[in-house]
Amino acid sequence: MDYKYPAEILWVARYDYIEGWGIKKHSHDYYQIIYAVSGSGNFEIEDKEFSFQNDMYVLIKPGESHKLEKIKKGVLKTLDIKFNIYDSCLKQSIEDVDCSINVCTDPGIKHLLEKIREEAKERESFYKELALCYLMQILYMTLRKKSDIKTGNIKDGFDGESMQFKGVARLVADYIEKNYMEKISVKDLQSKFGYNKAYLCHSFKTSSGYTIGEYINYVRIKKAKEMITYSDLDLKQISSMVGFENIHHFTRIFKRIEGIPPGQFRKIELEGIKKEFRIDENFVNSSQIDNS
Repeated sequence: MDYKYPAEILWVARYDYIEGWGIKKHSHDYYQIIYAVSGSGNFEIEDKEFSFQNDMYVLIKPGESHKLEKIKKGVLKTLDIKFNIYDSCLKQSIEDVDCSINVCTDPGIKHLLEKIREEAKERESFYKELALCYLMQILYMTLRKKSDIKTGNIKDGFDGESMQFKGVARLVADYIEKNYMEKISVKDLQSKFGYNKAYLCHSFKTSSGYTIGEYINYVRIKKAKEMITYSDLDLKQISSMVGFENIHHFTRIFKRIEGIPPGQFRKIELEGIKKEFRIDENFVNSSQIDNS
């Protein structure tokens, strides 16, 4: 059979495994990636056991037996995607990945999985094609990481969204991304980097399209969204932890950037837990959750 695309996404979901829940030992005839957003547990693939925790993900190949031990404490929050690969070269490259090293750590993968889930949820024009682009990026990033492991060419991770910054703007962006929870003023940045206000603001705006103040708010709201989605902290705690002086200012900026207040954003995210999105309408998911 000829296939139009090199791969096909079948299903994507977000799952929270609470104490006493796990995944029964089983196998299937498609590929699967499970990403640990927060929490920890013990995973097993082909009788090889390992600790599964924050920012780790597993690539499970067709026919590989796997299980998640029942969670003993806390909550393991995950993103989960099931897919097929049709391109023979890509499939062979994935098959050549040793089972013993098919566990990766890369926080950048979470962003791509969230994009896939968002496309599947919204179902706008070309959502299947865009979702597949994100999946292909994940697969080739995984293969590159495996190649780097084998050759010893390990590099520090980076946030791809920040790569557009150059020169002094890069320095300012890095500082904001590392210190967003603190009070940051342009005067502070002047003292730290030794540039006058006009040059600093102009360079940042020209490079990024953001004013410095706008970028500080963007980073803070981005971090707040992650905490709202993947933690049980209340909104007042979150607003303080990401650098806002009060909940009212946080709510106003959140709504300005996201279009909805943070409380509504949390409600939508909670409603999406365990909500499955099929991209292939003919795919039937067989749940292997063990909560007995």
